[in-house]
Amino acid sequence: SEAERNHVFPLSDGMVNRFSGLIPPTWPAGSSHLFLPESGPVHDESIPVLWSGFGLTAAIEAIGPETEGVVCALGDWFGGYALYVVEGIVNFTFSRAGDVLQLDGASPLRAGRCTLVVSYELGHGGDPGSMTLAVDDEVVDTTRVTGMLPFALQHGGAGLRLGYDSGFPVS
Repeated sequence: SEAERNHVFPLSDGMVNRFSGLIPPTWPAGSSHLFLPESGPVHDESIPVLWSGFGLTAAIEAIGPETEGVVCALGDWFGGYALYVVEGIVNFTFSRAGDVLQLDGASPLRAGRCTLVVSYELGHGGDPGSMTLAVDDEVVDTTRVTGMLPFALQHGGAGLRLGYDSGFPVS
């Protein structure tokens, strides 16, 4: 009766209706950004959203099979992603609170400039989506993605780190 008297119908506690109550960032992230290494963490609200599909491209200088390190990382194993190289092999890990999506390269990187691309496409009509890892325009791994990616990862947390990771790792 109070809701009717105060004209606040219809009431809804559904997730979709709650999205309309989110306060948007002062400077929205947009759909595309260029981030450069050797800087502090990139604030979460400056990063385009990933849950509706994304393409992440990184240009690196590899030294061959000895290449090691983090290309970029956000969050941790409770929710986050990391693009990294171990013994020359490119890897991408996306953790949805313990539900881990993993993509791995097949062979060590060659020496020289390499382009790494991780992409995610939603499924259509209830079909699973797909996440793909490519090195120099060659797809090296793909995986099916059932369900959705999170709306936010580590919101207000660690930020996107380029060239390093700190704190709890994603993988």
